[in-house]
Amino acid sequence: DAMITAGTCNYTGMTAYNFGGFGSVAYLLYDKGDSTIKQNILAAFVSAADTYKANSKTNRWDSIYSGAGMYNWGSNQGICCAMKMCIVADYFNGTDTYEETVRNVMSFILGRNWSEYSFVTGYGSKTPLNPHHRPSWGKTPVPGMLVGGIYQGSYVDSKDDYVRNEICVYWNSSASYVMSYIVNADING
Repeated sequence: DAMITAGTCNYTGMTAYNFGGFGSVAYLLYDKGDSTIKQNILAAFVSAADTYKANSKTNRWDSIYSGAGMYNWGSNQGICCAMKMCIVADYFNGTDTYEETVRNVMSFILGRNWSEYSFVTGYGSKTPLNPHHRPSWGKTPVPGMLVGGIYQGSYVDSKDDYVRNEICVYWNSSASYVMSYIVNADING
């Protein structure tokens, strides 16, 4: 149980900078793992998912963040990674408790937000045209790339603004994971 001691390891983190959750998912999938540890890990995912669900319900735009100061560099990565935690909680509990939250929060990413920008290139009526992505400079950007998003309450579509408009593989992989979950839920009901 030392693996999940508070303050020593974030065992639900699923970002490029905080990746303990990937090990936790592997442990949950391990058929010989200790059942108490598995219960504690799953309880942590559920607790995080409950927080994101509650935050989304109280936010006008369905975001998981409660104030402009919470939108830091690459805020969309944090949002997508939070949704991965919701998906994990549902998967291991065999529920769809957080599906609506995942859908609503992804609507925020796709343009239902105060900037009215979809943060995915080529998607929506107001989409990033100038991502901080050198191959896209001076031409129409490749569709389907997630940009960093809102920072400290604002968004600027500028190739020079890497804080809000950078393209990163690990941000996009999280968005792809979450969108795949939604598509799969639509196909399989």
